[in-house]
Amino acid sequence: MHKKTLCIDVDGTLANSVVPWVKIVKNEYNIQKSVEDITAYNLDSIFGLDIVEVLEIFKRVWKDYKSIPTTDPNLPKVIKELRRDFKIEIITASVARDEDLKNWLKENKISYDAFIHLKNESEKIGVEGDIFIDDNGTIVSEILKMGKQALIIERPWNQVYINNLPHAKDWSEVKKEIKKLLKQEKAIDKKESKK
Repeated sequence: MHKKTLCIDVDGTLANSVVPWVKIVKNEYNIQKSVEDITAYNLDSIFGLDIVEVLEIFKRVWKDYKSIPTTDPNLPKVIKELRRDFKIEIITASVARDEDLKNWLKENKISYDAFIHLKNESEKIGVEGDIFIDDNGTIVSEILKMGKQALIIERPWNQVYINNLPHAKDWSEVKKEIKKLLKQEKAIDKKESKK
């Protein structure tokens, strides 16, 4: 049986890299904001930093990949369960080096079948896959417009999208939502085969 491909983003979806990023900004720039204060995807304007500084701090965070927590303590277990039924593709446009990303995945016991490191977020739209999971509402919206299935994982910076997109608050809910998507797809296939 052919396994469907589940395409999963890293930063903000698997890796909570914004946690050590905020810590660096607090300590070195004396900007007293928390992860919950990040109410949009553009950290530069929220923190009053140049985009180059934002990206350089993320590079530093990823060089110390062991300091990056997962977004959900159940993540390794859920990914392992999903991998029974899906081909897992890690798809990222992170500023991190491949070596650091792969080491983080290994360190956190997140198994996968393929790893794709893109130059920019918008390239995700062209990736072949069946279901996409990302924290970027714009990307999820564009993927859905292409007729593919996608879920946005809830984060403080994507709340504006939550009411309009298929979403999950954590990885246990991701698993449930994927099952719903597959049931809907089977029902559609069944209707079309009767025509």
